[in-house]
Amino acid sequence: METRRWHALVRKLAKHASTDDFTIDVERAEFASKPTIDRVFDWIDASLAQRKPVLVHLDGTLNHFSVVAGLTTTRLELFDSAGHKFVMRSSCGMKRGFHIIRPKALLRLAVRPR
Repeated sequence: METRRWHALVRKLAKHASTDDFTIDVERAEFASKPTIDRVFDWIDASLAQRKPVLVHLDGTLNHFSVVAGLTTTRLELFDSAGHKFVMRSSCGMKRGFHIIRPKALLRLAVRPR
């Protein structure tokens, strides 16, 4: 799925899941310059510290969309409908690797009271 469609789908689902009591906002990853994989991991870590789950497209071997629910020094821990529990950070890259993470496809969810 192309990035633009992915963003539109997530925004539509977030709007549909919002209620009279709370709204779900979708936030895109923004980097001042072309990020490294370490900067991507830092953004994921900062998002999780703010209690904002991260939606990621793991291109490459899996070609799969998932939710990053935790991050350790060695793994991205997933909350995943297909049963994937984690991917190793060392297997992730921006252009090469088993799991390619495209920064423009990264999204996080923020739940706010209305």
